[in-house]
Amino acid sequence: MDKKIWVTLASDSTDSTVTWKPEAKSYYIHVEITAPNGAVASYDSAFSSDIDYTKSYVKINGATWKINPHSIDLGVGYNHSGGDVLFKWQVYNLDTKKWTTLADRYSGNWITWRPTPGNYWVHVEAITQGGAQDQYTYCFNVGTDKSKTPMTLNGMTWSVKKTGIDVGTAYSSDDKNVKFKWQAYNLDTKKWSRIADWNGGNWATWKPQPGNYWLHVEAANGDGGFDEQTICFAVSTDFSKNYIDLNGIAMIDKSSLYQVGVTYSSNDSDVQFRWLQYDVVNNHWSLVSDWNKSNWTNWYPKNGTYWIYVEARTSDGVVNSMTQGVIVNR
Repeated sequence: MDKKIWVTLASDSTDSTVTWKPEAKSYYIHVEITAPNGAVASYDSAFSSDIDYTKSYVKINGATWKINPHSIDLGVGYNHSGGDVLFKWQVYNLDTKKWTTLADRYSGNWITWRPTPGNYWVHVEAITQGGAQDQYTYCFNVGTDKSKTPMTLNGMTWSVKKTGIDVGTAYSSDDKNVKFKWQAYNLDTKKWSRIADWNGGNWATWKPQPGNYWLHVEAANGDGGFDEQTICFAVSTDFSKNYIDLNGIAMIDKSSLYQVGVTYSSNDSDVQFRWLQYDVVNNHWSLVSDWNKSNWTNWYPKNGTYWIYVEARTSDGVVNSMTQGVIVNR
C-alpha cells in the first residue's frame, strides 16, 4: 500500500497455498481462483506485517517456566527466519541490584536457573546468524532457595559385629563431594560423643557401652546442601572395650617337652598370655611362663596328672582363660 505496486506471488498455480516474505508494511492480498469450466472467483484482504521477512528475523513471543524442587526451568517461544538462533539469559536481582548471566550465546531456548529467594527481572535476548535480534523481559518472584545442590539422607542402617556396630546411611546428591559426621547422645548420661568427624564415608564404626542412645548423622555437600537424621538406638553389649576369645588348646609332644599353644581371636593387637600348671596329685599350682605376647610356650612336666591353664589379657585389661586336663606318662 505504501508503494502502490502489485507483486505477483504465484501465477497459474494448482497449489492453494503460497510462501510469501513481505517487508514490514501494509498490504492488500488479492487471490483469484479459476475453475476448470472457466468460472472465476476472487478474494481481497488487508494485511499488515510488523516483521521484515525479506531479511533474517527472530521474534520472541512469550515466556514460560517450570518450577522444580531444586531449580527453575525458564523457556521462551519464538519465530525466526531459519538457521541457528542463540540466546543470552540474564537475571537482575531487584533486592541486591545486581545482574547475573545464566548463559551467553546459548543454543537452547530453555535454561535451568537455581536462584536464591528474591524478586527478579528475567531478561532473554535472541540473535540469528544473520544478525537479527529480539529481547524479552519479565518479572519473577522466587520464594524458595534453589541455589544449593540438594543433599538428602534416605535412611540409616547398621550391622552389629563382634567388635562394634557399623552404622551407615543411604543418601542422594548430585554433588560428589559429600561428607558425613556421626554422633551419639547417651540418654542415660545426657552426654554427646563423637563417632566420626567429617569425612567422605557414609559408614562408621561405633563402639558404645550398654545404654539408650540417639544416633545422629549429618551430611553436607560442597555446594552447601545439608541434611541430618536422628534415630533411637538401644545397646545391650559393651563394645567400648577390647575382646579376647580363646578357641582351644593345642599340644605337640616333643619327647623331652610339650609345646602348648592356644588359638584365639581378638580386636587387640597387643594381647599377652600366661601359662600355669596344676598338679592334681600334689594339689599345687606352678608357673609355666609369665605374661608375654606369644600364644605358644614350652612345658616340661614330670609324669603325673595336670591341668594346663592359660590366661589371655588385652591391653585394656580384659581377661579370658581356658583349662585342659593332661596325663603325662613317658
